[in-house]
Amino acid sequence: MNLREAEGKNMKKAKIFITMLAFCVLHIASLRPVMADGFAEDQIPIDKGDILYYSEDYEEVKELESEIERDLSFLAGEQITLTEDDYKNVLKVYIDADVLRMGTGSQELIEARLAEASSKADYVWMLIYRDKYEVTIARGLPLSEKGASVLSEEEKQKITDKVGKWGINSYGEGHDLDYVSTITELEPDIQAYDRVVILGGEVAYRLPLALAFKDGTAKEVVLIETFVDYSESNESVKFDFDTAAEYSMNYVVEYGKYGGVAKSAASDGTGESNSINIALIVGIAAAAAGLCAFGIWKWRKKAS
Repeated sequence: MNLREAEGKNMKKAKIFITMLAFCVLHIASLRPVMADGFAEDQIPIDKGDILYYSEDYEEVKELESEIERDLSFLAGEQITLTEDDYKNVLKVYIDADVLRMGTGSQELIEARLAEASSKADYVWMLIYRDKYEVTIARGLPLSEKGASVLSEEEKQKITDKVGKWGINSYGEGHDLDYVSTITELEPDIQAYDRVVILGGEVAYRLPLALAFKDGTAKEVVLIETFVDYSESNESVKFDFDTAAEYSMNYVVEYGKYGGVAKSAASDGTGESNSINIALIVGIAAAAAGLCAFGIWKWRKKAS
């Protein structure tokens, strides 16, 4: 073999090595959660107590790690391994605090309501993985009278044993699920606010809301649209707190607590209004979560 042939072979090997290295780097990057500029605390003014990694719930929730990894691996079709960095983007969502109908935008009063909700465990932890997979982690609730009437003693005991303990409530799969990215895209100046909290189950909206405070007052609301595969036409919107609160206050009278179409004026200066069919989105999300849960159940049953 002459020198030219040897150089040609070495060059070919080098190209193959570089190609394989680039592929590995891209593959490894794809296994990490989507984080536009780092962790949630670096992108939005959120209290560390609203981030799982820094909360008192961290150690208990982390005990679910192997189960979450197993189920996410099944959904993704590849091995998923969670790290500490993943838990730094798991956010607290305050459930059914009814903040928008308190009749006040006072940060002090709203935070007192949220503190009360936390003491009663009226919140969930939301893990968004790769902007595509959603894991809702919640405490077990007491068995209702209706549920007790149709369950066996063994089934009732299983539920009783889980009361107050953190567990996996549901899985979801879609796209553009990351709360932080949605908030920063709709409100690029979000860091100018003093605090952001995530609310769920607010009357009239039934989708996650990001509430931003400034100078002791609730100023802005971002309605976080979580897309499932066939609801691409819906858009996240932002609007001022007074508009959101007024609509929520009037919603029960106009539509009833759980029905109707929510309409909200975006505070972007366009004067245009955005309509979101809440019942449709909730139904689609529930169906998607049900399909995921059924698939995981079948997989576990087959594996056992």
